Amino acid sequence: MLPMTCSDGCGQDFVLISHGKEQVLPGVDRVGFSCPHCGKVYTAYYSNRKVEKFHAELAELQQRPAKGGLTRRQVQGIIVRIENTKKKLATEMARLRKEVEESQTSGNS
Repeated sequence: MLPMTCSDGCGQDFVLISHGKEQVLPGVDRVGFSCPHCGKVYTAYYSNRKVEKFHAELAELQQRPAKGGLTRRQVQGIIVRIENTKKKLATEMARLRKEVEESQTSGNS
C-alpha cells in the first residue's frame, strides 16, 4: 500500500493498493493505476516480453548474493551484470514509451 495524491486530476489523496495492465499495442502492455475518485489514469511504464525478461533477470541476479558462498569477485561481477541489465531495461522501456506515444499521436491525426 502506497499513499498517493491525484496530482494531475482531482487532487485528492488515496492509497494505491494494486496496479493494472492493459494491452495498448500488439505485444505491448501499459502498466499503471487510476485515481479511485476521478478515474485519472497514470502510466507507470510500458512492458513487453523483453522488459519482462529483464525484470526476471534482475530479480534472479539480486537474489544471488543473498544465498551466500560467493567470493568478492563474483559479487562484483553480479553487480556489474545488474547495472548492465538495468541500463538495457531503461533503454527498452524508453523505446516502448516513445513507440506508444508516437502511435497515439499518429492515431489522433
